[in-house]
Amino acid sequence: MKKELINTKKEGLLKDSARVFHNMHLQSHNSAIVMMMLLFLMLGGKLNAQKRPASLLSESVFQDPALNIYKPLTWWHWINGNVTKDGIRKDLLDMKHKGIGGVQMFDTHMYLPPGPVRYGSDKWYAHVRFAIKICDSLGLEFYMSNSPGWSGSGGPWITLNQSMKKLVYSETKMPARSIASITLSQPQAYQGYYKDIAVVAIRESKAGVSQELIDRNAMAKMPYLPDNIPGDDTANALQPNDIIDVTAYYDVAANKLNWKGAPGKWVILRFGYTATGKKLHPAVDEGTGYEVDKLDTAAVRFQFEQTVGRMIREAGAYTGKTFKGILFDSFEGGFQNWTPSLPGQFEKIKGYSLLKYLPILAGRKMGSEKLTYAFLWDFHDVLTRLLATNYYGTMQKLAQRSNLKLFIEGQGGPMSPAYVNAYADVPMNEFWTLGVDARAPLIKQTVSIAQILGKNIIGAESFTATPEGGKWQNTPGNMKGTGDYAFALGINKFIFHTYTHQPFNLKPGFTMGRYGTHFGRNNTWWPYAGAWINYLSRCQYLLQQGNTVADVCLLFPRDVVYSFAQNTPKIPEGYNYNICYPDYLATAKWVNNRLQFPSGALYKMLVLPEYSYMPLSTLKDIYRLLKEGCIVSGTPPLAPPDMEGVVSDNTVYNELIREIWGGLDGKRNTNKSVENGEVFWGSPIKEILNHYSFQEDVKFIKATAADSLKYIHRSTGNSDIYFISNQADRKVSFQAIFRVDSNLRPEFWEPVSGNVYEAGVFKAANSGVSLPLSLPPSGSIFIVFRQPLLKKDP
Repeated sequence: MKKELINTKKEGLLKDSARVFHNMHLQSHNSAIVMMMLLFLMLGGKLNAQKRPASLLSESVFQDPALNIYKPLTWWHWINGNVTKDGIRKDLLDMKHKGIGGVQMFDTHMYLPPGPVRYGSDKWYAHVRFAIKICDSLGLEFYMSNSPGWSGSGGPWITLNQSMKKLVYSETKMPARSIASITLSQPQAYQGYYKDIAVVAIRESKAGVSQELIDRNAMAKMPYLPDNIPGDDTANALQPNDIIDVTAYYDVAANKLNWKGAPGKWVILRFGYTATGKKLHPAVDEGTGYEVDKLDTAAVRFQFEQTVGRMIREAGAYTGKTFKGILFDSFEGGFQNWTPSLPGQFEKIKGYSLLKYLPILAGRKMGSEKLTYAFLWDFHDVLTRLLATNYYGTMQKLAQRSNLKLFIEGQGGPMSPAYVNAYADVPMNEFWTLGVDARAPLIKQTVSIAQILGKNIIGAESFTATPEGGKWQNTPGNMKGTGDYAFALGINKFIFHTYTHQPFNLKPGFTMGRYGTHFGRNNTWWPYAGAWINYLSRCQYLLQQGNTVADVCLLFPRDVVYSFAQNTPKIPEGYNYNICYPDYLATAKWVNNRLQFPSGALYKMLVLPEYSYMPLSTLKDIYRLLKEGCIVSGTPPLAPPDMEGVVSDNTVYNELIREIWGGLDGKRNTNKSVENGEVFWGSPIKEILNHYSFQEDVKFIKATAADSLKYIHRSTGNSDIYFISNQADRKVSFQAIFRVDSNLRPEFWEPVSGNVYEAGVFKAANSGVSLPLSLPPSGSIFIVFRQPLLKKDP
């Protein structure tokens, strides 16, 4: 590709786009900046008067962030075979010209009539190879969705035996009079597919079904345990002499149970599994098929070979160079709770037999209510872990062999970001043009786990739109505030939703049906989009530096899959927090008066969930951290949730409760020392922070709309970077106090223009540096502290 094609009219167009973007939103911000600069000069200062010391931050990179890592990517939807090489070339040239760093390609079926380039055909692969070649010539990155459609992973090559599975059962009453054999009822069999697992006889007098247990069965994400701690009552629960495994007496071929029975009346439970029947969507006909079994590593490997494996071969030398990875959209493949190897995997993780407790999955209580719920907790816990390990973990392992990275939206259905993100090279979430505030807690989950795991790049499917929020209504002007909110939550890599492939020279052209923001070369404002994309790239450059600063580590229970924990304590304004899960807490240590994780993530205190249940292993970790010196806030748990805790005598568990919370009541007696640490129960978090003189990271004073201000703070070790966004549709003037070394001088890094200049008006405060700021509607600014005061500074 000739370089001239890339640079055609670039300089003039960029100047035009920059001017339009400034006029769209930041005219008043620029005026405020000019006033600050004039004031500084009047006070006798001189910009860049002193040679700056060496810094990890680069002003030249900020002004022109040329590397793709700092640029947004875009989803690139090919719609129902309507693909041309001319359109591919024009799309990619346009993306390069506007400053987009690469594409994540989908093949989908969205309302349009079929075109000639059918998914999976030699012609289709030829067009994909052509796209990769153009990307390589332009220096763009190419990623592809791991599968047709976007719901998960699958296709027409997946047989029912390789598809997602669920546990099913039937009930047959034994006749009152013993006979030689009986025929058992057939459990559900999707498309005739069914395999037996076990046959169990239960005493009829104890065979009552609990609808609550049925509702809590695992064809749903991991549920919370009951608010009231389950009891030890055995009256309505099956006991060992009420259950007989009669699988050995069952003739599968004849469907006959040849068992004479035992004294009393019995109900025969025939357990098996069938396919869920869930198919991939929204894929073209050639790509439509069953979702692969996410718990079966062999089936996942087969699926990888059918899609990504062939693409690796087709891309050849471009694999790992230009073809850089695969994408997993948020999971929409539904639920599954069985695979043939599950009993063995369960026993390996939990140390006891799953098959022994199958009646619980048919809605019967076993042993006691406490034991029943403990098994269900273990069962859901194993499923949640295996869905991450066997599906995403297997995909990552195979991708790494070809130097490919995984971008994963590790949420949806039964998927837990806590476990899935361990296998993501770039963890992702999503935000929409409408309702970003409602999604903020969910984004926070993904961002938190990524930071605790040390994954610095955190992506987001960006500016997705429902029909109400799309319809060609969006512009950089009305999207800026939404994007800035996502930045303040911790996202630092935007992936646009979506740039639909334009195969023909038609306007307004193809869209992804009714959904998404219409990024692309046919949109009327798109010729001026370069300035906004440069703005995003500058923001992403700074927001990818160092680590996010957070004061509070908020522990969630394992039960929380993809939601905010019930009764989550409110974190006070001015303090950031991250969410942690018990598995990761086991890796933390208290070092130099901070809770520290192997990734380098640091926190001042640990806040426990207000939840009645906690495993012994987590309780031990909390006690260990207290002995090391940790500050802990939270109520004592009442019981362990798992089978290990239920069947033990709980001596150690109760002793730890006494060691940590003994003598406290959460009312009059609210804190005490535990070894080198301190525990609080019933004290507001702000009160605890004040007790240790932990000032706000940033404090906004006299803001006209304080609730509209969002911020994030990152530290590189020798620089502190604050991003502040005004979410209001009006100008906000305020004083900001930053918790930094008061001997440092604040700088403005202006992401719209790329200008960097020193603040002319500021002063040292008791807890840092105080600075007057004024932000226009949806305005934003970076404040950077990296340089010592000049002698004449205040």
